[in-house]
Amino acid sequence: MSFSFGRVPTEQPDHEAHGDTPFQQQRALADRCLTAARAVEPPFNPQSVLEDLAHDLVFGRATPVAVLEQAARRENTEAEDPERWLDTVIAVLNRIGLVIADRDGVNFPDQGMLAHFAGACLARQHPSPDTLAARALVRLPKFRDERRSPALIALVAHWQHLGCDVEKVIRRLARPWVRKPATGAFVEMRRYGVQLPKQLVDHVVNYLKRSARESAKPAERTERVLELHALRPEEALRFLAVEVRRQGAGPKRAAFALLLFELGREAAFPALSDFMVDPTLRGRRADFWGEACVHDRALALDLLDLALEGAYDGAVRNELTEFLALDDPERADRLYLTTMDDPHSGERARCQAAMKARPRHHAQVVEGLFEHLVSFQQRDVRRDVMRLLLEHAPKPRLAAELVRYHQNTARRPELRFDAACFHHSKLGGPPEPMIAIAHENRLDLDDALTAVKANPRDRRVAEVCDEQVRRHKPGGPTNVLDVIKKIERECGHLNAVNVVRYYAEVLGDSEWDYDIRKKALEIAESRFTTAEVVRFCQVLFDDPKSTPPDKLGHAETVQKRDRTMGVALFREFLRIDVDDRTRLTAAEKVDDRRVRLDLCELVAASAVKAGEAKLGRSALTLAWETDQDKALDLAVRVLRDLTVDHEPLLRDFRTKDRQEVLRRLAPPEKTNPA
Repeated sequence: MSFSFGRVPTEQPDHEAHGDTPFQQQRALADRCLTAARAVEPPFNPQSVLEDLAHDLVFGRATPVAVLEQAARRENTEAEDPERWLDTVIAVLNRIGLVIADRDGVNFPDQGMLAHFAGACLARQHPSPDTLAARALVRLPKFRDERRSPALIALVAHWQHLGCDVEKVIRRLARPWVRKPATGAFVEMRRYGVQLPKQLVDHVVNYLKRSARESAKPAERTERVLELHALRPEEALRFLAVEVRRQGAGPKRAAFALLLFELGREAAFPALSDFMVDPTLRGRRADFWGEACVHDRALALDLLDLALEGAYDGAVRNELTEFLALDDPERADRLYLTTMDDPHSGERARCQAAMKARPRHHAQVVEGLFEHLVSFQQRDVRRDVMRLLLEHAPKPRLAAELVRYHQNTARRPELRFDAACFHHSKLGGPPEPMIAIAHENRLDLDDALTAVKANPRDRRVAEVCDEQVRRHKPGGPTNVLDVIKKIERECGHLNAVNVVRYYAEVLGDSEWDYDIRKKALEIAESRFTTAEVVRFCQVLFDDPKSTPPDKLGHAETVQKRDRTMGVALFREFLRIDVDDRTRLTAAEKVDDRRVRLDLCELVAASAVKAGEAKLGRSALTLAWETDQDKALDLAVRVLRDLTVDHEPLLRDFRTKDRQEVLRRLAPPEKTNPA
């Protein structure tokens, strides 16, 4: 899509009305200097000479000496002595005050004036921007030449000042395939004083905002924002304010904040304050603060004051206070103490604030921590506070506070336990309060086991462990076995702790899920009696969720402990609904010839009928290997009524036995009635 402008309003910079754009300033300066030079009636037109000199210096390849000499020759219309004429030209040029000229050449000290006069020369040579030659000048590749680009921008400004319509020239730079690289040229035109069509600026601004938001390259992102600011400063600040207020801790957001700080200064404080107090920033806040201080420390401290007023998150306030501490440590300590006493600041932040303020306000911090210890509800924070008091407060006072705390039954059990545990482990207090609290209350597993280990001979140990296991009910949390294993791992050596009993209770409760009971048996089987193993395996064998492989395993486990009971379970495979391969496996594992033969006969008959010749042959072979004599009768019973080729099924039989079975299966010979 290309731009089409028609007759649209043009951007009018606020400063252009006051005549203080670079173009206007340069025109005014040139007019003053040239007017003064003309007052002494120079022998040539100084303006055209300056324009020619500037053009040749920018677009030509001659040296400054050659450029000056060429200009002097062009103006020597009266055929004056060349050397004397050159001195005259040098004197006039120096009197103007815009260049420095001598026998070594000519130089424009102000590069802006150099571009201004070079552009004026081009405008004199090409008074209309609509000619082919003029259009050839204002093409994007030429704007990429850093030396010539300012002169081309000055050319557009001169055209516009002369009343030419430069819309077509600018529109060509805004074609879609060159729009991205042309933004720099538009920005420089706008900055120099060229009035750009509003519709063009709208499109460029939208492009710059989109590009800045989407770019992954920091340098390109910064360039786009600066270009946007050059075109429309207020819109750039609004754009940055919106981006800075977006939630998250990405580097792009922090980079936008720094740009807003540099460009917007005090006007950007509301958005930057919101940025600085955002809890999601994490490490980006410190990065921003460091860069802001490098740019303007005084301004950064003013912003910090505003941010501290709106920092309701305790952790954020601590971080901002740490920034302040380098410049105003006394005020920073006051803020730390305020945070320590503020119940809305978050317990972790309050503890951190106390640690920061303690070196210079030891007594006040210690008193504050004693006062607030009972109000801290987060265990890790409370333990940190107790460690701080252990290190910095009188130990007798801390011990007395902890005893008073854990004896107060109105407080939460885990908080009382922490106090009793810390008193015992760090101050040599008695362990009995720990087991008493664990016995009277439902503590978590780690706390309960800590109490048990500290009181190994206490009569309440077994009851505390029992409660930890029995609080887990069927249909609730499924980690009951993990609990039992942890009790065994940490306290199993204690006489009062009998973890085998816990596994037996799980196995004896049919409400527990089959998989949990199966796992319990696998863990504790070696520690159960034979009668217990048989009983638990029988129950699991009959469970509806027990799979055929599981049933085989249970039967085999029982058979190893009690052959009779194990064989009885294997006999169940004649009755229960399982596939033939499972039955054949049961036949291989059972330690009873009769049951094995029965299973083989059942498998062989079923498999051969189903066309599973290989499985049927395996069953007949296992029967023959078990009892050769009975296998002959079994094979005859299985194969008698089946119209299949019998011999392949009997291939594993001894030749004599195979022939015997085939003989029995052969139809009787017909006799001749005659």
